[in-house]
Amino acid sequence: MRSRRAAPNARRCLSPGGSLAFPLTPWHVRSCFGAFQDDELAGVAGLSFELCEKARHKATLFGMCVPTKFRCHGLGRLLVRAVLDHAAERSCVRIVQLTVTHGNADAQSLYEKCGFVQHGL
Repeated sequence: MRSRRAAPNARRCLSPGGSLAFPLTPWHVRSCFGAFQDDELAGVAGLSFELCEKARHKATLFGMCVPTKFRCHGLGRLLVRAVLDHAAERSCVRIVQLTVTHGNADAQSLYEKCGFVQHGL
C-alpha cells in the first residue's frame, strides 16, 4: 500500500483521549513512534527512509502494532498520522509504503482510511 498524501508538519499529535504520539528514536534513517494512554505505551509504528539516491523519494511505515486492549480508540490512526507528518518533513519523500499481512482486514481498512491505496497483490 502507498500513500501520496501530503500531511501538515507536526512534531506531536494529540488524540481525542489526550494520548500522544511522538518519535521515540529520532534517527536520520529510522524513527519509531509511540502512542501512550495514561502513561502506558499503547502502540508503536516506525518509519524508515531510503538512503540510495534513486530511492530517496520513498519511505516505509513498519512495525505498526496496537495491542487489542488499546484498539478502537483512534491510536492506530494517530500513529499513522504521526508517521505521515514526519515523512512530510522531508521534501524529497514522495511515497510512503507499507505491507499488510494477507487477511488482516482491520489493518488494511485503517490504512485505506488514512489515504493508502493498494498496489500489487
